[in-house]
Amino acid sequence: ISGNVSFENNKVLNINYIYSLNFRIAREIRGCSNHIIENIYDYKNNEVYNTLIVGRPATRKNHFIKRFSKKYK
Repeated sequence: ISGNVSFENNKVLNINYIYSLNFRIAREIRGCSNHIIENIYDYKNNEVYNTLIVGRPATRKNHFIKRFSKKYK
């Protein structure tokens, strides 16, 4: 939310003259990381290799990590 904000004691009291709203609609993309899993997961020993996930902004790094960690706990 963007607009004029009124503060009191470091707390937001009111937001006036709102001129911008930003909505993020998350969605699941099934199978988006299937081709990567063989390279970072050792099925024989049931372990994850030491891995660094790197990518440009908005390339769904957090989504991949969350989905991967739920599946292989």
